[in-house]
Amino acid sequence: MSGLKKSVENGPFFQLDKLRQDAVIMLFNNELTNEQIAKKLHCSPSTLYKWKRDTTFKLAQEQYARMVVKDYKNDALKKVHELLNARSEMVQLQSAITILKMAGYLSDNSTPELDEAKIRKLKAEADIAEAKAKSMNENGDRVAEKIDKLFDKVLERKCRRMTINQLYTPKQIKVLQTYLRNDWRIMVNYGAVRAGKTQIDNDLFLLELKRVRKIADELGVDEPMYILAGVSSKTIQNNILQELTNKYGIDFHFDKHGSFTLFGVKCVTAFTGSISGLGAIRGMTASGAYINEASLANQAVFNEIDSRCSAKGARIICDTNPDNPEHWLKKDYIDNQNDDAKIVSFHFTIDDNTFLTDDYIKSKKASTPSGMFYDRDILGLW
Repeated sequence: MSGLKKSVENGPFFQLDKLRQDAVIMLFNNELTNEQIAKKLHCSPSTLYKWKRDTTFKLAQEQYARMVVKDYKNDALKKVHELLNARSEMVQLQSAITILKMAGYLSDNSTPELDEAKIRKLKAEADIAEAKAKSMNENGDRVAEKIDKLFDKVLERKCRRMTINQLYTPKQIKVLQTYLRNDWRIMVNYGAVRAGKTQIDNDLFLLELKRVRKIADELGVDEPMYILAGVSSKTIQNNILQELTNKYGIDFHFDKHGSFTLFGVKCVTAFTGSISGLGAIRGMTASGAYINEASLANQAVFNEIDSRCSAKGARIICDTNPDNPEHWLKKDYIDNQNDDAKIVSFHFTIDDNTFLTDDYIKSKKASTPSGMFYDRDILGLW
Protein backbone atom coordinates (compact mmCIF):
# COMPACT_ATOMS: atom_id res chain seq x y z
CA MET A 1 0.00 0.00 0.00
CA SER A 2 2.61 2.49 -1.12
CA GLY A 3 4.67 2.06 2.03
CA LEU A 4 1.77 2.93 4.33
CA LYS A 5 2.51 2.03 7.95
CA LYS A 6 -0.41 0.38 9.66
CA SER A 7 -0.52 0.30 13.43
CA VAL A 8 -3.96 -1.28 13.67
CA GLU A 9 -5.63 -2.93 10.69
CA ASN A 10 -9.25 -2.14 11.33
CA GLY A 11 -11.82 0.34 10.12
CA PRO A 12 -13.59 0.84 6.78
CA PHE A 13 -10.42 0.92 4.65
CA PHE A 14 -9.42 -2.55 5.77
CA GLN A 15 -12.94 -3.84 5.16
CA LEU A 16 -12.53 -3.26 1.42
CA ASP A 17 -11.15 -5.86 -0.96
CA LYS A 18 -7.74 -5.36 -2.57
CA LEU A 19 -9.19 -3.85 -5.75
CA ARG A 20 -11.15 -1.12 -3.99
CA GLN A 21 -8.27 -0.42 -1.59
CA ASP A 22 -6.10 0.28 -4.64
CA ALA A 23 -8.83 2.57 -5.95
CA VAL A 24 -8.82 4.53 -2.68
CA ILE A 25 -5.04 4.90 -2.83
CA MET A 26 -5.03 6.07 -6.46
CA LEU A 27 -7.80 8.57 -5.83
CA PHE A 28 -5.89 9.96 -2.86
CA ASN A 29 -2.67 10.31 -4.86
CA ASN A 30 -4.65 12.34 -7.41
CA GLU A 31 -2.22 11.56 -10.24
CA LEU A 32 -4.67 9.83 -12.61
CA THR A 33 -8.10 10.57 -14.02
CA ASN A 34 -11.06 8.36 -13.15
CA GLU A 35 -10.82 6.71 -16.56
CA GLN A 36 -7.11 5.96 -16.09
CA ILE A 37 -7.75 4.53 -12.62
CA ALA A 38 -10.55 2.31 -13.96
CA LYS A 39 -8.28 1.07 -16.72
CA LYS A 40 -5.49 0.19 -14.27
CA LEU A 41 -7.99 -1.67 -12.09
CA HIS A 42 -9.47 -3.47 -15.10
CA CYS A 43 -12.97 -2.19 -14.38
CA SER A 44 -15.35 0.21 -16.06
CA PRO A 45 -15.56 3.90 -15.10
CA SER A 46 -19.19 3.30 -14.07
CA THR A 47 -18.02 0.70 -11.54
CA LEU A 48 -15.54 3.16 -10.06
CA TYR A 49 -18.33 5.75 -9.93
CA LYS A 50 -20.56 3.34 -7.97
CA TRP A 51 -17.72 2.63 -5.53
CA LYS A 52 -17.22 6.34 -4.90
CA ARG A 53 -20.90 6.73 -3.99
CA ASP A 54 -20.79 3.83 -1.52
CA THR A 55 -20.78 4.91 2.15
CA THR A 56 -18.13 2.41 3.23
CA PHE A 57 -15.89 3.47 0.34
CA LYS A 58 -16.24 7.14 1.35
CA LEU A 59 -15.36 6.31 4.94
CA ALA A 60 -12.41 4.28 3.70
CA GLN A 61 -11.16 7.31 1.76
CA GLU A 62 -11.39 9.45 4.89
CA GLN A 63 -9.57 6.85 6.99
CA TYR A 64 -6.80 6.42 4.45
CA ALA A 65 -6.31 10.19 4.20
CA ARG A 66 -6.01 10.46 7.98
CA MET A 67 -3.49 7.62 8.12
CA VAL A 68 -1.31 9.09 5.40
CA VAL A 69 -1.51 12.71 6.54
CA LYS A 70 -0.94 11.92 10.20
CA ASP A 71 2.85 11.63 9.90
CA TYR A 72 3.15 14.88 7.99
CA LYS A 73 0.51 17.00 9.76
CA ASN A 74 2.75 18.58 12.39
CA ASP A 75 5.50 19.46 9.91
CA ALA A 76 2.94 20.92 7.52
CA LEU A 77 1.38 23.05 10.22
CA LYS A 78 4.78 24.29 11.34
CA LYS A 79 5.63 25.26 7.78
CA VAL A 80 2.36 27.10 7.26
CA HIS A 81 2.89 28.89 10.57
CA GLU A 82 6.40 29.92 9.50
CA LEU A 83 5.00 31.40 6.30
CA LEU A 84 2.93 33.82 8.38
CA ASN A 85 6.20 35.74 8.82
CA ALA A 86 7.19 35.60 5.15
CA ARG A 87 8.32 38.80 3.44
CA SER A 88 5.56 38.63 0.88
CA GLU A 89 2.23 39.91 2.20
CA MET A 90 0.49 37.65 -0.32
CA VAL A 91 2.22 34.58 1.15
CA GLN A 92 1.28 35.77 4.65
CA LEU A 93 -2.35 36.19 3.57
CA GLN A 94 -2.52 32.75 1.94
CA SER A 95 -0.96 31.14 5.01
CA ALA A 96 -3.46 32.88 7.28
CA ILE A 97 -6.33 31.75 5.03
CA THR A 98 -5.03 28.15 5.10
CA ILE A 99 -4.86 28.11 8.90
CA LEU A 100 -8.28 29.72 9.28
CA LYS A 101 -9.81 27.21 6.88
CA MET A 102 -8.28 24.36 8.88
CA ALA A 103 -9.75 25.92 12.03
CA GLY A 104 -13.17 26.16 10.40
CA TYR A 105 -13.37 29.96 10.27
CA LEU A 106 -13.30 30.07 6.46
CA SER A 107 -14.73 27.76 3.81
CA ASP A 108 -13.56 26.75 0.36
CA ASN A 109 -16.53 28.66 -1.07
CA SER A 110 -15.28 31.99 0.24
CA THR A 111 -14.14 34.74 -2.10
CA PRO A 112 -10.78 36.52 -1.58
CA GLU A 113 -12.62 39.71 -0.64
CA LEU A 114 -14.78 37.87 1.88
CA ASP A 115 -11.76 36.06 3.30
CA GLU A 116 -9.88 39.33 3.79
CA ALA A 117 -12.93 40.87 5.46
CA LYS A 118 -13.22 37.91 7.83
CA ILE A 119 -9.51 38.11 8.64
CA ARG A 120 -9.82 41.82 9.41
CA LYS A 121 -12.80 41.06 11.65
CA LEU A 122 -10.92 38.30 13.47
CA LYS A 123 -7.91 40.57 13.91
CA ALA A 124 -10.11 43.32 15.31
CA GLU A 125 -11.74 40.86 17.72
CA ALA A 126 -8.30 39.63 18.77
CA ASP A 127 -7.12 43.21 19.38
CA ILE A 128 -10.21 43.90 21.50
CA ALA A 129 -9.72 40.69 23.48
CA GLU A 130 -6.06 41.55 24.03
CA ALA A 131 -6.98 45.04 25.22
CA LYS A 132 -9.57 43.60 27.61
CA ALA A 133 -7.08 41.06 28.93
CA LYS A 134 -4.49 43.79 29.42
CA SER A 135 -7.03 45.91 31.25
CA MET A 136 -8.02 42.98 33.45
CA ASN A 137 -4.38 42.21 34.23
CA GLU A 138 -3.61 45.83 35.04
CA ASN A 139 -6.75 46.02 37.17
CA GLY A 140 -5.75 42.83 38.96
CA ASP A 141 -2.23 44.17 39.49
CA ARG A 142 -3.59 47.39 40.99
CA VAL A 143 -5.86 45.47 43.33
CA ALA A 144 -3.05 43.11 44.31
CA GLU A 145 -0.80 46.11 44.99
CA LYS A 146 -3.42 47.66 47.27
CA ILE A 147 -3.89 44.40 49.15
CA ASP A 148 -0.13 43.93 49.45
CA LYS A 149 0.22 47.39 50.96
CA LEU A 150 -2.61 46.66 53.36
CA PHE A 151 -1.03 43.37 54.33
CA ASP A 152 2.34 45.05 54.86
CA LYS A 153 0.77 47.64 57.12
CA VAL A 154 -0.76 45.04 59.38
CA LEU A 155 1.90 42.34 59.21
CA GLU A 156 5.09 44.38 59.30
CA ARG A 157 3.77 47.39 61.23
CA LYS A 158 5.22 49.73 58.60
CA CYS A 159 2.72 52.46 59.29
CA ARG A 160 1.88 54.47 62.34
CA ARG A 161 -0.92 53.36 64.62
CA MET A 162 -2.91 56.40 63.56
CA THR A 163 -2.85 55.24 59.92
CA ILE A 164 -4.18 51.79 60.84
CA ASN A 165 -6.90 53.42 62.91
CA GLN A 166 -7.90 55.36 59.84
CA LEU A 167 -8.40 52.08 58.01
CA TYR A 168 -10.01 49.94 60.69
CA THR A 169 -11.80 50.17 64.00
CA PRO A 170 -10.06 48.89 67.16
CA LYS A 171 -12.22 45.74 67.06
CA GLN A 172 -11.34 45.13 63.41
CA ILE A 173 -7.65 45.56 64.21
CA LYS A 174 -7.96 42.84 66.87
CA VAL A 175 -9.53 40.59 64.24
CA LEU A 176 -6.65 41.33 61.85
CA GLN A 177 -4.07 40.59 64.52
CA THR A 178 -5.71 37.24 65.22
CA TYR A 179 -6.00 36.54 61.51
CA LEU A 180 -2.22 36.75 61.20
CA ARG A 181 -1.76 33.92 63.68
CA ASN A 182 -1.65 30.31 62.56
CA ASP A 183 -3.41 28.78 65.56
CA TRP A 184 -6.96 28.82 64.20
CA ARG A 185 -8.95 27.12 61.46
CA ILE A 186 -12.41 28.71 61.77
CA MET A 187 -13.09 32.37 62.53
CA VAL A 188 -16.61 33.61 63.33
CA ASN A 189 -17.27 37.34 63.54
CA TYR A 190 -20.77 37.93 64.91
CA GLY A 191 -22.78 40.71 66.43
CA ALA A 192 -24.79 43.86 65.86
CA VAL A 193 -25.86 45.32 62.54
CA ARG A 194 -23.57 47.97 61.00
CA ALA A 195 -20.79 46.92 63.37
CA GLY A 196 -18.11 46.34 60.69
CA LYS A 197 -18.11 42.53 60.60
CA THR A 198 -18.58 42.07 56.87
CA GLN A 199 -16.22 44.89 55.97
CA ILE A 200 -13.30 43.29 57.77
CA ASP A 201 -14.23 39.83 56.50
CA ASN A 202 -14.28 41.11 52.92
CA ASP A 203 -10.69 42.28 53.29
CA LEU A 204 -9.74 39.02 54.99
CA PHE A 205 -11.25 37.21 52.00
CA LEU A 206 -8.80 38.98 49.68
CA LEU A 207 -5.89 38.31 52.02
CA GLU A 208 -6.91 34.66 52.18
CA LEU A 209 -6.88 34.35 48.39
CA LYS A 210 -3.32 35.67 48.28
CA ARG A 211 -2.29 33.31 51.08
CA VAL A 212 -3.95 30.37 49.29
CA ARG A 213 -2.15 31.27 46.07
CA LYS A 214 1.19 31.31 47.89
CA ILE A 215 0.58 27.87 49.40
CA ALA A 216 -0.53 26.56 46.00
CA ASP A 217 2.72 27.80 44.43
CA GLU A 218 4.69 25.94 47.08
CA LEU A 219 2.70 22.76 46.41
CA GLY A 220 2.72 23.12 42.62
CA VAL A 221 -1.07 23.47 42.37
CA ASP A 222 -2.09 25.32 39.20
CA GLU A 223 -5.53 26.54 40.24
CA PRO A 224 -6.58 26.10 43.87
CA MET A 225 -10.30 26.38 44.64
CA TYR A 226 -11.91 28.53 47.31
CA ILE A 227 -15.57 28.57 48.39
CA LEU A 228 -17.40 31.89 48.51
CA ALA A 229 -20.72 31.19 50.23
CA GLY A 230 -23.82 33.19 51.00
CA VAL A 231 -27.55 32.74 51.36
CA SER A 232 -28.12 33.58 47.68
CA SER A 233 -26.37 35.02 44.65
CA LYS A 234 -27.93 38.38 45.50
CA THR A 235 -26.51 38.49 49.02
CA ILE A 236 -23.05 37.51 47.77
CA GLN A 237 -23.23 40.26 45.18
CA ASN A 238 -24.57 42.94 47.52
CA ASN A 239 -22.63 42.11 50.68
CA ILE A 240 -19.27 41.10 49.23
CA LEU A 241 -18.58 41.57 45.53
CA GLN A 242 -20.12 45.00 45.06
CA GLU A 243 -18.44 46.25 48.22
CA LEU A 244 -15.05 45.05 46.95
CA THR A 245 -15.69 46.58 43.55
CA ASN A 246 -16.50 49.92 45.14
CA LYS A 247 -13.49 49.79 47.45
CA TYR A 248 -10.78 48.34 45.20
CA GLY A 249 -12.19 48.56 41.68
CA ILE A 250 -12.20 44.79 41.20
CA ASP A 251 -14.07 43.65 38.09
CA PHE A 252 -15.33 40.10 38.65
CA HIS A 253 -15.71 37.90 35.56
CA PHE A 254 -17.83 34.78 36.02
CA ASP A 255 -17.65 31.59 33.99
CA LYS A 256 -20.72 29.62 32.91
CA HIS A 257 -20.73 27.81 36.27
CA GLY A 258 -20.88 31.01 38.32
CA SER A 259 -17.23 30.85 39.40
CA PHE A 260 -14.54 33.50 38.98
CA THR A 261 -10.77 33.62 39.35
CA LEU A 262 -8.96 36.23 41.44
CA PHE A 263 -5.24 36.29 42.30
CA GLY A 264 -4.90 32.91 40.58
CA VAL A 265 -7.48 31.24 42.83
CA LYS A 266 -10.76 29.87 41.48
CA CYS A 267 -13.64 31.06 43.65
CA VAL A 268 -16.61 28.69 43.59
CA THR A 269 -19.85 30.32 44.72
CA ALA A 270 -22.16 28.28 46.94
CA PHE A 271 -25.63 29.27 48.10
CA THR A 272 -26.30 28.23 51.67
CA GLY A 273 -29.97 29.20 51.90
CA SER A 274 -31.22 25.70 51.08
CA ILE A 275 -30.03 22.10 50.90
CA SER A 276 -29.61 22.48 47.13
CA GLY A 277 -26.44 24.43 47.86
CA LEU A 278 -24.68 21.11 48.37
CA GLY A 279 -24.55 20.53 44.62
CA ALA A 280 -22.00 23.25 43.90
CA ILE A 281 -19.36 21.98 46.32
CA ARG A 282 -19.90 18.27 46.93
CA GLY A 283 -16.79 16.30 46.02
CA MET A 284 -14.44 19.28 45.65
CA THR A 285 -11.29 19.97 47.64
CA ALA A 286 -11.26 23.56 48.83
CA SER A 287 -8.38 25.67 50.09
CA GLY A 288 -10.69 27.71 52.28
CA ALA A 289 -14.09 29.35 52.51
CA TYR A 290 -15.75 32.65 53.30
CA ILE A 291 -19.33 32.22 54.55
CA ASN A 292 -21.45 35.36 54.68
CA GLU A 293 -24.53 35.44 56.96
CA ALA A 294 -23.58 32.08 58.44
CA SER A 295 -26.52 31.85 60.86
CA LEU A 296 -28.90 31.80 57.88
CA ALA A 297 -27.07 28.87 56.29
CA ASN A 298 -28.59 25.43 56.02
CA GLN A 299 -26.66 23.40 58.58
CA ALA A 300 -26.01 20.53 56.17
CA VAL A 301 -24.53 22.93 53.60
CA PHE A 302 -22.40 24.61 56.28
CA ASN A 303 -21.11 21.22 57.43
CA GLU A 304 -20.34 20.25 53.84
CA ILE A 305 -18.31 23.44 53.35
CA ASP A 306 -16.42 22.63 56.53
CA SER A 307 -15.69 19.13 55.21
CA ARG A 308 -14.59 20.37 51.78
CA CYS A 309 -11.94 22.68 53.27
CA SER A 310 -9.32 19.96 53.57
CA ALA A 311 -6.45 21.34 51.47
CA LYS A 312 -3.23 22.30 53.23
CA GLY A 313 -3.70 25.48 55.26
CA ALA A 314 -7.43 25.73 54.52
CA ARG A 315 -9.33 28.10 56.81
CA ILE A 316 -12.95 29.25 57.10
CA ILE A 317 -14.09 32.81 57.79
CA CYS A 318 -17.70 33.55 58.77
CA ASP A 319 -19.75 36.58 59.65
CA THR A 320 -23.27 36.67 61.01
CA ASN A 321 -25.88 38.55 62.95
CA PRO A 322 -27.15 36.88 66.13
CA ASP A 323 -30.05 34.44 66.10
CA ASN A 324 -31.71 32.10 68.59
CA PRO A 325 -29.35 31.38 71.54
CA GLU A 326 -29.87 27.66 70.85
CA HIS A 327 -28.76 28.04 67.24
CA TRP A 328 -26.32 25.35 66.08
CA LEU A 329 -23.77 27.95 64.94
CA LYS A 330 -23.57 29.40 68.44
CA LYS A 331 -23.60 26.09 70.31
CA ASP A 332 -21.34 24.07 68.01
CA TYR A 333 -18.89 26.76 66.94
CA ILE A 334 -18.94 30.06 68.85
CA ASP A 335 -19.31 28.38 72.25
CA ASN A 336 -16.93 25.55 71.36
CA GLN A 337 -13.99 25.76 73.77
CA ASN A 338 -12.18 22.66 72.52
CA ASP A 339 -8.67 23.75 71.56
CA ASP A 340 -8.46 21.05 68.90
CA ALA A 341 -11.39 22.65 67.06
CA LYS A 342 -9.22 25.75 66.49
CA ILE A 343 -12.19 28.13 66.48
CA VAL A 344 -11.86 31.84 67.25
CA SER A 345 -14.74 34.29 67.43
CA PHE A 346 -15.28 38.01 67.90
CA HIS A 347 -18.36 39.72 69.30
CA PHE A 348 -19.28 43.09 67.76
CA THR A 349 -21.63 45.75 69.12
CA ILE A 350 -22.80 48.79 67.19
CA ASP A 351 -20.49 50.94 69.33
CA ASP A 352 -17.51 48.98 67.96
CA ASN A 353 -17.94 50.75 64.63
CA THR A 354 -16.13 53.98 65.39
CA PHE A 355 -16.67 55.19 61.83
CA LEU A 356 -20.41 55.61 62.38
CA THR A 357 -21.54 59.08 63.38
CA ASP A 358 -22.81 59.69 66.88
CA ASP A 359 -26.11 60.88 65.44
CA TYR A 360 -26.62 57.61 63.57
CA ILE A 361 -25.82 55.47 66.62
CA LYS A 362 -28.08 57.52 68.88
CA SER A 363 -30.92 57.39 66.36
CA LYS A 364 -30.49 53.66 65.80
CA LYS A 365 -30.53 52.93 69.52
CA ALA A 366 -33.54 55.15 70.13
CA SER A 367 -35.57 53.69 67.26
CA THR A 368 -34.86 50.01 67.96
CA PRO A 369 -37.51 48.26 70.09
CA SER A 370 -36.30 47.05 73.45
CA GLY A 371 -35.92 43.36 74.14
CA MET A 372 -34.82 40.83 71.53
CA PHE A 373 -34.39 43.34 68.67
CA TYR A 374 -32.28 45.70 70.76
CA ASP A 375 -30.18 42.84 72.10
CA ARG A 376 -29.47 41.52 68.61
CA ASP A 377 -29.24 44.67 66.48
CA ILE A 378 -27.50 46.96 68.97
CA LEU A 379 -25.73 44.76 71.50
CA GLY A 380 -25.06 41.84 69.17
CA LEU A 381 -26.40 39.26 71.62
CA TRP A 382 -27.95 35.88 70.80
